[in-house]
Formats: sequence, structure tokens, C-alpha cells
Amino acid sequence: MFRKAINNKNLLCHQYWQRVLKNNKTIPNAGRFDFNDANYELMGLTHKYYAGSLGALIKNNDLVQKLLSKPIKHDIVLWRGITNPDRFEDTPKYLEKMFKKCSNLKKGDVFYMPEYSFWADNKNLALNYAVKNGILYELQIPKGTEIFEKFYPIFQRASKFLCIKNTEIIEENKKLNHIKLELLPRGVKT
Repeated sequence: MFRKAINNKNLLCHQYWQRVLKNNKTIPNAGRFDFNDANYELMGLTHKYYAGSLGALIKNNDLVQKLLSKPIKHDIVLWRGITNPDRFEDTPKYLEKMFKKCSNLKKGDVFYMPEYSFWADNKNLALNYAVKNGILYELQIPKGTEIFEKFYPIFQRASKFLCIKNTEIIEENKKLNHIKLELLPRGVKT
């Protein structure tokens, strides 16, 4: 069921950037909050950046992920908890619409995440974010998949996932949608 991730290490453009950075002795850096800031902008929740500086932030984040992602040595399971936004009074309509779309995924649906998605390797950590009527994602990652880690695994912006299963569960006295996903390789047409 797993699809093999494409290894970008052998692509000419990747080799070119590795040489440029090696010769400059400078590797770009991006912190967790750089990715968070970009996510808020990508979802239209803030307007902190001018178009040029947002573009530079995203370009830097993408380059950091491309160059510093490493293949994992064995299969792993990652988790992501999502809070139901209807519990907040000032929730933007965009988030309410996205949440409903996510919680209604069916087997075979392709789920697109335009933002950089943060994941946890610990189910209990993810459950802290999945409050009552929230979503608990489970993602099985096959050996060899390249992942960028900065405190947490962070997937590339515009990642696509295939829904394997969507069931309601009770976990820690919370009713949740438990959605099992599979990461689709970059460039897969859906």
C-alpha cells in the first residue's frame, strides 16, 4: 500500500545547491516559528508580511527542507491532533470549512495540506491538540522517506495524503475522528 518516496538527492538541481552552499560555507536556517509564520500567511490568517518578504520566507523554508531532509532508517508512525475550531468564537470561516472537509474524508480521498504540516512521533503529544470532537491523524511513513525535523517532523508545503480509513473513536474521554493517512510522493497527479 505504501508508495516509495522519490529520492531528490540525485537530481542535478539538488547537487548544484549542495555545492553552492558547501562553497559558501552557509547552510540556510529556518526555525519552527518561521514555518508557523508562513502557515498563518498561507492560510490568510495574518498579514504580517509584505508579498516580497513572505515570498523570501517561503523560499528559504522550502530550500531548508529540501537540503536538510534525511531519509528515515525504518518505518515509523506519526501523529497529528487538530482542535475543532467551532469551540472558538472568532474562528475564521476558512478554518471551519477546512475542518469539516478534513473530518469528512472517506477511504480513497486525497487530502491536500497547503501549509507546512507539523507531526509528532508520540500519540499522547498529538492527543493534547485533539480536543473533544477534534481529529487525530495517524500517518505511517515507510523506510527511506525523506523527512525534515526541527523539534517535530515537518512536511513540505503542499503535501498530499491518501485517506486509508476514517473512524470515530473515544480516546481519553474525547470523541475524535481517527483518520489514517498515507503520504503521497511529490508530483503525483490527483
